[in-house]
Amino acid sequence: MSDVARNFQSSLIVGKAFEAHCRDLMGREGHDSRDQPYPEAPWDFEFEHKGNWFKVECKHDVKAKDTGNLYFETECFGKPSGIMKPEPDYWMHGWLRGPVLLFRRDNLLAHLEDWKTSRKAKPVGGGDDASSRGYIVPVNVAFLAADKDF
Repeated sequence: MSDVARNFQSSLIVGKAFEAHCRDLMGREGHDSRDQPYPEAPWDFEFEHKGNWFKVECKHDVKAKDTGNLYFETECFGKPSGIMKPEPDYWMHGWLRGPVLLFRRDNLLAHLEDWKTSRKAKPVGGGDDASSRGYIVPVNVAFLAADKDF
């Protein structure tokens, strides 16, 4: 098995653990959750809030605890990905044994646009083989865009 394949498998295991952690957090807040309707769905699970069901994508940011920054992926292999995928209603971003922020996707995108404009931020490479592009945002700035309703 190549190093890239081994890293992908390791990331997948940690990602699944983070998804379970996110579901647990939503459950502790009194929200029911359910699996996505089909395995290839472009979100991780659904949760209920005030009688409505919402799709949520979870991202474990392995470097955030060391850097104090979050990486928001916007493309991979030249195609829209990450927060640019329109399907999820919400985005949970953080790391195991650390803070997890919940964002309405549209609110996160608006804040990211403001961040890019005010800081003249340029996309940076990330992910396996630097195949993705995205933006680095300090956790304290990202916190301002987090949903406070939950």
